[in-house]
Amino acid sequence: MSGTEIVRTTRTRLSSWVDLVAKDLSNPGRTELQTFHSFSQADYVNIVAVTADRRVPLVRQYRAAVERYTLELPGGLCELKEDPVATAKRELMEETGYRVVAEPELLGRFYPDPGRLENRLWGFFASGIVADPAAGRDDDVELIVFERKELVHLVLDGKIEHAGHAGLIALAALKGLI
Repeated sequence: MSGTEIVRTTRTRLSSWVDLVAKDLSNPGRTELQTFHSFSQADYVNIVAVTADRRVPLVRQYRAAVERYTLELPGGLCELKEDPVATAKRELMEETGYRVVAEPELLGRFYPDPGRLENRLWGFFASGIVADPAAGRDDDVELIVFERKELVHLVLDGKIEHAGHAGLIALAALKGLI
């Protein structure tokens, strides 16, 4: 669709987490501008992490958007000017109390919803993670540890419903990492 041009962009701050963005587009063959809305927010970062004894920490937390608890990979939002690898390590430690020993491998960088969201989803894999007894964990996140072989079944059985997380687990499985 060549010739499409953004002629005006306006941003409305909704919270410290998100901006509503309105983009007016000029398209060939149309006399009126079309307005598209999207949300601008920090990039998502998640990590598929495995201990030396082949156990995988997941987190269970309440998600107000879907009004219930969900089972997820550890992760969160990339802080301003924070490297996504640093975010993956930090979030794993904060949410699970596990520490990354070897540098995580990038599974991929994706648009979670290019029609509505301007951010990216960064996915990482780390093996040989270790529990850090001195680590403080987030109070509102429940740690649940599964056997590595159970991970794919959690997706197939509908226990992991987050599409991005299911995709990262599938990608790790396709790469032979889990």
